[in-house]
Amino acid sequence: MTVLQAWLDAFPGAHFAPLFETDGLQVHTHQRGKARDRRILTRSAPFEDAMIDLIEQGLSRDDWTGLIYLMGIGEQHDFTPLYVGKAERRGKTHAVSRNIDGIRHNPDRFARWGYGLDYHLGDLSQAMFGFTAYRGPTVKYRRWSQTLFAVMCTVPCTCCCCRGSRTAVARAGSGNRWRLRRNR
Repeated sequence: MTVLQAWLDAFPGAHFAPLFETDGLQVHTHQRGKARDRRILTRSAPFEDAMIDLIEQGLSRDDWTGLIYLMGIGEQHDFTPLYVGKAERRGKTHAVSRNIDGIRHNPDRFARWGYGLDYHLGDLSQAMFGFTAYRGPTVKYRRWSQTLFAVMCTVPCTCCCCRGSRTAVARAGSGNRWRLRRNR
């Protein structure tokens, strides 16, 4: 057992949940944007429930300063982190950060895992599906998409990397908790 794994296992109130809503290895997507022209990867209900629970419990305590989250691959007993982030209680100008304020009704921010641009799922979706926005996909999220997903292209080709329409497919393996891989 690694030191990280021992820490995760002993951490009080830690949750382990799949990020994406899936059917087997197929990741669900939905349309967003004013014209419903942006294809976005869909968060899983267990992930949303865990985030809402952690944040609402935290906000009820005066000493709570925020949460740390890890994105990775593998099951809980064999987890390999790929990214570590934080969502703080205090915002730059507000007592409660806009990223977590009203978490139940905040899908575009959702503690940094929102569907909007400049949030993890919005930016990852843009890197995956190549929709037009005020800026192009960033290198960070192109790397995430290459690490997390296998992409199966079909005709006609229009995506940003291989010029094909894309279906996000989870990498084969036990479970689907972040176990998503893109193969070239």
